[in-house]
Amino acid sequence: GTGMTLMALVRLAKLTGEEKYAKAAERGLRSVGELFERAPTGVGQSLLALDLWLGPTQEMVVAAPDAASRDEVLHLLRRQFRPHQVVAAVPGSGE
Repeated sequence: GTGMTLMALVRLAKLTGEEKYAKAAERGLRSVGELFERAPTGVGQSLLALDLWLGPTQEMVVAAPDAASRDEVLHLLRRQFRPHQVVAAVPGSGE
């Protein structure tokens, strides 16, 4: 729950540059901060969100002439765990 929400907020902040997402992510990360030290195995997804928040990120936009081509590129990008990559996909023609 919380970790996935934090990850979504961090990704939205990185992709959009919107201050409201950044502030919400920071508040959320601070709220679980004590757990990072006391029970890190219980907040794994939140730790990934913190890592994404603090680390350098690579923002990518996938744009293709059609949905099939776009989905093929997305499939290739998602084959490996890339914790510092944020990907946005543009709808293909006809979507």
